[in-house]
Amino acid sequence: MESPEQHRARLDSLQAKRQLELPEDRDVRLTALKAQYSAQTAEARSSRLGYLKAQRKALHVSESVEERKSRLERRRQGLHRVQEAKINDVTASEAQCAALDDAGLLHECSKDIKSKILGELGFALGPSGMDQCVCCVCDRLAFITDVHVYSTEDKYILQSMAARLRNPDATLCDELVVFYDCKDIHPAFVGLMLSRKGIT
Repeated sequence: MESPEQHRARLDSLQAKRQLELPEDRDVRLTALKAQYSAQTAEARSSRLGYLKAQRKALHVSESVEERKSRLERRRQGLHRVQEAKINDVTASEAQCAALDDAGLLHECSKDIKSKILGELGFALGPSGMDQCVCCVCDRLAFITDVHVYSTEDKYILQSMAARLRNPDATLCDELVVFYDCKDIHPAFVGLMLSRKGIT
């Protein structure tokens, strides 16, 4: 068992070694690690499937006809409830999920459960941990799909943005215009209404 000092020294040594590593060597190492991980995953999956097969065989031998009928009926009911939930687009209850878990079946998460999980992850990890950022144009927090970084040196881009976003017919209240006025951040933003949260 290594001490905290030994652990720190080992990590520092590995970090120094990684910094000296050539890009080609790094690619080779990562490819080897990926292949090793794939092999381990396949082996673990095969082992688990073998275990489940043996478990089913043992269960089949040990259970009575009534027990088998009861187990299969529970399985059918669980599947039926999930199918009904899918058809009606209703959230699968925890009881339904538990029934499928007991039957050893996989079940799909409903939209509500997915939203709840994403909400909890977002709260725990924060926007950057969830690959989210604020758009400087629409001022909305969104998942990052494409990133466009524009320099304030590129006046053509800023003029193009101003031309596309300008609407002479729009009448906006002064407070709103002041809120999105970012000319104090950089003179190139004069005439543009941008979100401060989206400017880095």
